[in-house]
Amino acid sequence: MNGSEAAAGGDALLDRLIHLYALNRGVLLTPFHNMALMSPATTEADVDVHTAVFGEAVRELAEA
Repeated sequence: MNGSEAAAGGDALLDRLIHLYALNRGVLLTPFHNMALMSPATTEADVDVHTAVFGEAVRELAEA
């Protein structure tokens, strides 16, 4: 996939929802790349929280 294909497959409303969902649960995603902000100080527990929050969002969306 190239950048144009990725952009064409984007969904601005879904992006916004995921960002707000994660932010309200303590996970900050970069607003322009849809990536989690990780650093050398990020712990395995931090990554587990990110994974859990994303999984919850997917489950809730699937149920909607």
